[in-house]
Amino acid sequence: MKRFLTLMMALMLIASLTACGGSEETSSSSAAPEQSSSPASSSSVAEEPAPVPPTAEELLMMGQQALAEADSVRYTANTEMTMTLMDQAIEATSTSVIDTFQKPQLKSKTVSTTDMGEVGNQETTSYTIYEDGVVSVYTYDGTNWYSQQMEMDLEQLQESMNSAQIYLELISNLTEEGTETVDGVETMKVIGTYSGDAMQQVMDASGASSSMSSLAGGLDLSSLYSEMGDLTATMWLDLETGIPVQYEMDMTEPMANIMSYVLEQMGEQAQGITMTMDKVVIKMSLSQLNTLEDFEIPEEALAATPLT
Repeated sequence: MKRFLTLMMALMLIASLTACGGSEETSSSSAAPEQSSSPASSSSVAEEPAPVPPTAEELLMMGQQALAEADSVRYTANTEMTMTLMDQAIEATSTSVIDTFQKPQLKSKTVSTTDMGEVGNQETTSYTIYEDGVVSVYTYDGTNWYSQQMEMDLEQLQESMNSAQIYLELISNLTEEGTETVDGVETMKVIGTYSGDAMQQVMDASGASSSMSSLAGGLDLSSLYSEMGDLTATMWLDLETGIPVQYEMDMTEPMANIMSYVLEQMGEQAQGITMTMDKVVIKMSLSQLNTLEDFEIPEEALAATPLT
């Protein structure tokens, strides 16, 4: 049971790691036009046609380009989960704030908090920095600092730190739901779907797939998402930049499938454990594009003994 609850908390963190500004307004003068003493002209000046608003597809392309060129951006991800474990109702929330820098150096800072009520809570802080082909990760679990260094391709690391670009690229079957103002930003509400294969690509790029397998005690979860079918998501895209000001995805069914699969693979260790997944919703927002303040990695983190 302890292992199972630890896994649940880990999955909450992984789910939350899987994603404002203002808008200009134009005003027209209320003053009446001046009266002319001469007869009205028989011809009038042709009015300029109103600008054609971008389509959802065009906004997604704009958003990908803006994120690819961004110096820095903040991702705020919130996960809400409701489940029943052994006849006990559990409500859990997880929040992650991820500050990502691409220039002048590729690095990020992540602060994550997972709260499962009476079951327990966990808060972690981690720093990731890339230099000369080596990725260094420094993590504080609330008690101790840990560090790890590994060789990684720059493109692979960029994908894992900017999974929002992949979300924008892989969503399909788009439906435009009109415009809405979100946090003072004029947006287009767009509903789309991800195929199981698309979700697998997102999970692989973000590193969540390998993390899940490790946290599940070596269980093979590599093909889990590709077998789940389509997943619906809603985005509110900035009409000027295409960046998703807000993003929401109902992960209830996929997470229920994940936990059922984990219980099955755990065999006798999970015997007698009953669980139902009632709600798993992920909400993500992007903000502070190119306006984030730089950070320094704490000395105690840099002095941590590397994990082997």
